[in-house]
Amino acid sequence: MPYAFFAWIENLPLVLRFTESLFAYPLVQGVHVLALAFAVGLLALADLRLAGLLLPRHSARALLSALRPWFIGGFSVLLVTGVLLFLPQATSLYDHPLFLVKLGLIALAGVNAVWFELNFRRTSVGSAAVWRYLSPRAAGLVSLGLWTTILVLGRLLAYF
Repeated sequence: MPYAFFAWIENLPLVLRFTESLFAYPLVQGVHVLALAFAVGLLALADLRLAGLLLPRHSARALLSALRPWFIGGFSVLLVTGVLLFLPQATSLYDHPLFLVKLGLIALAGVNAVWFELNFRRTSVGSAAVWRYLSPRAAGLVSLGLWTTILVLGRLLAYF
């Protein structure tokens, strides 16, 4: 059943036109790469600040508040372009182990971000409690590790 569903998706007239277009697919791919650089680059900046490795004199809370709308915008573009790039390759990707691991890690990165948002808004980064001090650092380091792995898996998919 899943294969038939994904084959149906691949053969939708709009998906076929998108795939066969001289400019549409490469344009979407380029936008995806730019959005990836933008969103993950800004996220890396924030994660490095949370980990205490970059911009230690700047408030983490202020930096995250300023960057939050840009993260959301960048990741929204990533989601849309990622789905568009998936559609023409649905049958080859839907059960590909690297693709499934990549999706799982994206989900974990989302859980990490939600967990951090829920906990960070309630506490201060400079709080004396050890768990409150380590939580932002841990969330930043976990995020860096997850997104680095996601990027590597995305590139590996092109070769396997």
